[in-house]
Amino acid sequence: MDVSAMTVFVIICCGTPILVVGLVFLIVCGIVKEAKIKPEDPKFHLHSATVSLIKASAFEFTAKWDVTLVAVNPNHKLTVSYHSLHATILYETSDSDQAKARVLLATKPVAPPPALSTKTETTHRFRIETLSGHLSGDVAKKISEGRGRGGVTFELHMLGWYRYSLYRTELRKLEAACHDSSSGFRQVIGPGHFH
Repeated sequence: MDVSAMTVFVIICCGTPILVVGLVFLIVCGIVKEAKIKPEDPKFHLHSATVSLIKASAFEFTAKWDVTLVAVNPNHKLTVSYHSLHATILYETSDSDQAKARVLLATKPVAPPPALSTKTETTHRFRIETLSGHLSGDVAKKISEGRGRGGVTFELHMLGWYRYSLYRTELRKLEAACHDSSSGFRQVIGPGHFH
């Protein structure tokens, strides 16, 4: 056996166990780090939402929602920074004869909250308006009837992306929804919680 073949043989024989031990060590370190840090997803709570009705008729509905959320970072060791946030307002129609259906009333990207250091929270305000003032007569009628009774139920959905600083810095998806937010027009509703 020549010297170069012997060198390759030694590298393969001695290098493989070292490589395996190194990979096992990295995996164990990652598991221990994950268990020690215990990252928690950020949370949002609905603080208030004011609905200003601009126009409501048989086929037209125009409104503005002024929303205040509380953004919470529950982590003891990780800062959370938000990359993007998108808000959507839905109205659910349901009758005993019909299946439930949701009607999209408004959707838009909103500025995300500022980065949150450990165990902190901040209020975050934004405005969202109806997409188009035209609704089916049935939906406009139901919203108008609810308004006449003193309250209408809307759903607020949030979709966004965030990351932890200095730990697993890839973007993570955040989905939150506040169902059954009953509101009287031009009145404050809340509190509600996103799950």
